[in-house]
Amino acid sequence: HLCDRRQRQMCIRDSPYPWGQCTWGVWEYFGGSIPTYAGNAGDWVVYANSGPAVGTIAVFPPGNQGAGGVGHVAVVTAVNGDKLTVSETNFSGPNGGGLGIRTTREVSAAGVSFIRP
Repeated sequence: HLCDRRQRQMCIRDSPYPWGQCTWGVWEYFGGSIPTYAGNAGDWVVYANSGPAVGTIAVFPPGNQGAGGVGHVAVVTAVNGDKLTVSETNFSGPNGGGLGIRTTREVSAAGVSFIRP
């Protein structure tokens, strides 16, 4: 349910997060049916209430596995031991798609917190 460029204005009004950012990507992934979490991605750690599981929100602190200075959030789509597959938006590291682009990658659960929305 990602917004394409023609629908961007509608999505900006519907989402409490800036278009294309990782927080916006999580909101869009869940179709807006999650609580509104305050602050930048890394600030969402205060809402951590789960271990790694499919459907949780992974909260990466700044510097963890390519997260920028404000942290990063993504949705866990698979768990295999301490390895996770995440769906994310605006990840600019290797194989990242950038602003407004959804990509998937495998990450480690090390140092990551999780929210069950």
